[in-house]
Amino acid sequence: MFTNRHISEMTMRINEQEKYMRILIKLSIAALLIGMQTTAFSSNNYKDLVEEGYRWVNVDGPYASKFEDDAQRLSKKPTRDAELRLLRADGAYYLIEGRIVKVLRTDKSTGIAEIQTARLVPTLWTSTKYLSKHPIRDAYSRIETPDTIGWTDFGSYRSVAKDTLQNQQSANAISSTFATKDTDSH
Repeated sequence: MFTNRHISEMTMRINEQEKYMRILIKLSIAALLIGMQTTAFSSNNYKDLVEEGYRWVNVDGPYASKFEDDAQRLSKKPTRDAELRLLRADGAYYLIEGRIVKVLRTDKSTGIAEIQTARLVPTLWTSTKYLSKHPIRDAYSRIETPDTIGWTDFGSYRSVAKDTLQNQQSANAISSTFATKDTDSH
C-alpha cells in the first residue's frame, strides 16, 4: 500500500516531469517561431531574384567551364573521355543541382551563359539549359537564395576577383623588374 511519503515522492516526480515538458514545449515553440521568421526574412520572392539574374542549377555534373568554347562542348553531352580530359586539365567545374548562381551575361546565339557562384571567384560558362528560372531544392531539400547562403553583396565577389588579378599583375611586374635588373648587373 502507498504511504503518504510514497504519494508525495510520486507527486514531486510528476511535477518535475511536467516542468520538463513545459520547458520542452516552450523551446519547441521558440525554435518554430525563429524558423518562421528566418524564412519570412529571406529573399523568397523568387520572381524578384530571377529578374535580378539569379538562376538555380538543374543538373549535377561537370557542365561548367572557365572558357566559353569548353562550355559549348560540355553542353552537347560529351563523351566520358571528353569530360575526364576537361576535368584533368582543370577545364570543367561541377554544377550541383539546387545551387543558386547569378547570370552575368548570355550569348543567345549559342545558349551559353556566364555565371558567378557565391563561393567561387572566377566566373564560369555553362549552357542555359542547365539553369532554371524556377526554384529547385538542393540536396538538403532547401531552396537556396542569396540571403540563405550569405551572398548579400554580389559586387564584393567581382572586386575580390579584380583585386586578385591586379595583385598577380603587379607581382609579375615586380618580379620581371627584378629579373631585368639581375641580368643587367651581370
